[in-house]
Amino acid sequence: LDAHHTLQKKVWHHIEKNIDGNLSHLGLETKHAPRVLSFVHQHGTIDDLFRLLKSRNAAEVFTNPSPEKERMSRQMEKMEKENELLKEMLELEREKSEDLHQENNYLRGLFRNREEAKECCLLPIFKLLDVWRLFIKTLREPALS
Repeated sequence: LDAHHTLQKKVWHHIEKNIDGNLSHLGLETKHAPRVLSFVHQHGTIDDLFRLLKSRNAAEVFTNPSPEKERMSRQMEKMEKENELLKEMLELEREKSEDLHQENNYLRGLFRNREEAKECCLLPIFKLLDVWRLFIKTLREPALS
């Protein structure tokens, strides 16, 4: 027997045995897909060819993304990274905004309390002034006796 023919039989036997399972240990890439399909078609049946295409590793080996899909995939990955970064920045801005909002409310409360305190403190002074005016007024009036 021919050594090449023997090797092909061994390879076919191995592929046939693992055709429904995982052929990833063979290290097949997309560029090998035409030769693998041709080999299976030569040594097996149409059913074997379909079984290979339906197998778990078929999606990895027999997909050939278009250049447009490759370009779009890279753009999508880039945009996803940017989106994650923007989400993190948004969260930081929201936290900062919330802190500023709380500080603003605190300062507004202090200002209101200070205004109320001024009004409360000024009321007794006005009352004292009124009492003093009344006292002065009564001193200036002539005594009736």
